[in-house]
Amino acid sequence: MCMKATERRKKILSLLRESPYPLAANYLAKEFGVSRQVIVGDVALLRAEGEAVLATPRGYLLQSSLPSTEGAYIRKIACQHGPEEVEKELTILLEGGAQILDVEIEHPIYGLLSGKLNIASLEDRDHFLDALGQYQGVLLSNLTEGVHTHTVSFPSVQAYNELSAALKHAGILLEN
Repeated sequence: MCMKATERRKKILSLLRESPYPLAANYLAKEFGVSRQVIVGDVALLRAEGEAVLATPRGYLLQSSLPSTEGAYIRKIACQHGPEEVEKELTILLEGGAQILDVEIEHPIYGLLSGKLNIASLEDRDHFLDALGQYQGVLLSNLTEGVHTHTVSFPSVQAYNELSAALKHAGILLEN
């Protein structure tokens, strides 16, 4: 399908608005008959134009399509663990009704590095873990001996307290 770049970006935006799920760059590349890198560039230009396009482990989505955090208790939690405890960490939070919005590390050269996660369900967790396994990459926290923070949306202050205690019990919550 041959079309001008501006038209393709409009159609990408339209697909993102219509889709209830994130759309992978590879999927969009196939749809438009271009490379994945062209789609990555298109998304960068959409962001530069002010569109709230997020990149998640499952693909691109619009900020407006994220589950609502209205009325939620949003906090940062500090954690430290190895790659083998990622599933446990995510499961504890998700089973307690929390949503994991992002991950951040403090890098000695670059400063704060972050990645959007937007993990809101066990299905999202499984997809993230599958993608991590297929990618065979490393977690951001590998750069900091497992130390990282998450911005988490908790259903309530009580849930925050209970889930923090559960993470502490699991040896995941970073403490002084």
